[in-house]
Amino acid sequence: MRSIRAFAFGVTALTALALLIVFRAPILTTLRLLLTDATDRTITTLTLENETLRAALARAVSETPSGNTSWRAGYVPVALYSRYPFNDRDRLTIARGSVGGLAIGTPIFAAADVLLGAVREVRRTQAVAQTIFDPGWRSSVSVGTHRVKAVLVGGNPPRLELIPQTDVLEVGDIVMSIDPGFPLGAVIGTIATVEPAMQNAWQTALVAVGYHIDSLEQVLLPTEFP
Repeated sequence: MRSIRAFAFGVTALTALALLIVFRAPILTTLRLLLTDATDRTITTLTLENETLRAALARAVSETPSGNTSWRAGYVPVALYSRYPFNDRDRLTIARGSVGGLAIGTPIFAAADVLLGAVREVRRTQAVAQTIFDPGWRSSVSVGTHRVKAVLVGGNPPRLELIPQTDVLEVGDIVMSIDPGFPLGAVIGTIATVEPAMQNAWQTALVAVGYHIDSLEQVLLPTEFP
């Protein structure tokens, strides 16, 4: 009896070993994908948390008026529809629509206080938002503690235009929204590079954001704006 059990155990072990050898490649591939996905999610979460802290710091050191801050009372997370395998950063489809009280013009955020775009089309259960990566995007912003005024122009990356020659910008300066269509002081990103103005022309600058839009699975909607 023992010999039969030992034989059966040996056969089972050999069968398992054979299956492991045969399916080793797909098993390892699956494990790598799972580990990579978990790592990407962790990096995305930490990056967005960092952007939230950056936004809070920017408000603390800027000269932006802080009269009406009720819009910072809270946010509602809303899932995004996947764009895979397309790499379209211009527009995002949100899993909320008129049934959920969403209206055209509602700002959307990548993280708390980090402006990503605005709702441009509302359906019954969905909405389409324009992002700051859309070439058609235009909004008013201020830069740094001296609140240098500029126009944010959408693109990949976004850029600043119509900056007076006499104003001084530095790499790392915080870009914040002063457009009446969005919460005052919401952070866009930071100055990545500054292109000096030619004679009788304006300065321009490129804006860096601290997140990867392709990694976003949800956006935040403010609970009390406007």
